[in-house]
Amino acid sequence: MEQKFSPYRIIITGHAGHDGSLRYTKDGQPVTNFSVAVNARAKNRETGRWEPIPDPQKPDRAYTRWFDITVWGECPTICKGDEVHVTARVKYEAYHDRNTGEPRVSEKFDAESVQVLPRYEGNQQQQPAARDEYDIGDLGPPLDLDGPLSPGD
Repeated sequence: MEQKFSPYRIIITGHAGHDGSLRYTKDGQPVTNFSVAVNARAKNRETGRWEPIPDPQKPDRAYTRWFDITVWGECPTICKGDEVHVTARVKYEAYHDRNTGEPRVSEKFDAESVQVLPRYEGNQQQQPAARDEYDIGDLGPPLDLDGPLSPGD
C-alpha cells in the first residue's frame, strides 16, 4: 500500500468517535489512533439558524463526515465524545478493493497538534487537564505528488 503526503494541512473540530487507542512502535515511540466526527451544517436563510444538512442516503439523519487521525508522539487522553481540535496533514493511501479489485484511495490524517476542548455542563465549564495540547512538530517535507496517485506508483 503506497502512502503519499499532501502538502495541505486541515483543521478539524469535532467529537471523538471512540477512545484513543495507544500503541508503541518497535523503537518505543507512542502512536495514538482515533476518529473524529464532524456534522455538516448550513445556515438557514429564512431563520438565520444553523441547521444540520441531511444525509443523502438517510434523510432523517444529519450528514456526518468521519476523519481517521494518527498522532505520532505524545497525545492527550482522548475519550469517546470529547470535543477535539486537530491540525493535521492529509495522507493518501492507494489500495485495491478486496471485492472488486478496483483501485481506490483512502484519506487519513497525521496530526501536528491535538487539543481536547473543555466540556460544558449546563452553564458550568469544566477545566481542561493541565496537559491537554501537544504540538507534534514538523513531520518533514511532503512526498512528491507529481503525477497521478495510483496503486502502481
